[in-house]
Amino acid sequence: MYVKPFGLESINMAKGFGFISGTIFAYFANRFWTFNQQTTSSGSAYRFAIIYIVGLSANIGVNHLSINWFSSPTIALDITLFIAFILATGVSAALNFISMKFFVFTDHNIDKV
Repeated sequence: MYVKPFGLESINMAKGFGFISGTIFAYFANRFWTFNQQTTSSGSAYRFAIIYIVGLSANIGVNHLSINWFSSPTIALDITLFIAFILATGVSAALNFISMKFFVFTDHNIDKV
């Protein structure tokens, strides 16, 4: 049901397939469209992978902390989860964009003077 054309019938397999597919798409979309980098600088894919791992970790961490912080008997669980989702997504998106702009898709040529 989830991703049957690819033989993936578990939610976890489908989730993993979606994350990997999205990551590959994000690399090329950011490289060619967002940051207009037509040539590949050495190590950009490696730096991108590091940034995505850090961004994913930040997303999970902020989500976890937000759920713990906003959980209370007076706030409905769906509101708490929504707040946590918005905060986690905002932090990880900002972190990813800034990191890609200044770390991944930038000219790392030291000979510039």
